[in-house]
Amino acid sequence: MKPTILIIVTLISLSSCNPVSSLKGSTTDNIIDSLNQKITSLNDEIKLDQKLYPHIQLRSYEGGLCAINLYIPWGLKLSLVSKRPVISNETFLIVPAAYTSKQLGIDGLFIENGKAINPTINNKLNGACVITSNGLQIVPFDTIKAKKTASKINNESLFQQSLLIYNSKVVKCNIFGNIQSLRRALIQFENLTCIGESHRPVTIQEFQEALINIGAKNAINLDMGSWSEGMFKNSFCETKMLGDNFANTKNQTSWLTYSRQ
Repeated sequence: MKPTILIIVTLISLSSCNPVSSLKGSTTDNIIDSLNQKITSLNDEIKLDQKLYPHIQLRSYEGGLCAINLYIPWGLKLSLVSKRPVISNETFLIVPAAYTSKQLGIDGLFIENGKAINPTINNKLNGACVITSNGLQIVPFDTIKAKKTASKINNESLFQQSLLIYNSKVVKCNIFGNIQSLRRALIQFENLTCIGESHRPVTIQEFQEALINIGAKNAINLDMGSWSEGMFKNSFCETKMLGDNFANTKNQTSWLTYSRQ
């Protein structure tokens, strides 16, 4: 899905039109050098474009039982925060992350840039999202539980949530029963990570099936219901609201943001 990959594959395909056997070694080396220079140049142009024109691209994909809106970052980095953020020249997308407890605190282990904001583990939450400078992991919480403590996580950020998809398979999730609601998740595809939201209210099982249908590799749930208020800035720099029930916006405790790199 990323332009870089498409461009590189296209260039490699073009360079392979002539049989290798018909080329002398020096000619082959020249072609490879030229191809590498073009790839480097294109990557430099893409990085410049990301720096000059960061934005969130909205795309909709049919997932069978419901369409999924994807909010795809361009030239933006993902962060986890516990202080209420605002849309600005630097921040292009904001959505709630972890659940909020009945005591109006963050539900589950929550670590922000190496600092334990909430060190209490919720054993009922089976998923975790770990964000580092090198990317992110969406994994079963049990796989990291033993090593992810407040004293060992360095500068990483982490939050617990309900795991929906892992290794392209549905993970059983009964926390919401048959309640229909707008659903939102942080989704990993093969070469892309983004926020996804159902186009209409669905059960969590219907949402999971739709995520599988659009090719999700891993996905972790994000807080919704009366905590659903989010916002993003589109390619025209217009701020658009996300969600449909803002009753508990004032009580929300954690957020994911996409901001300038």
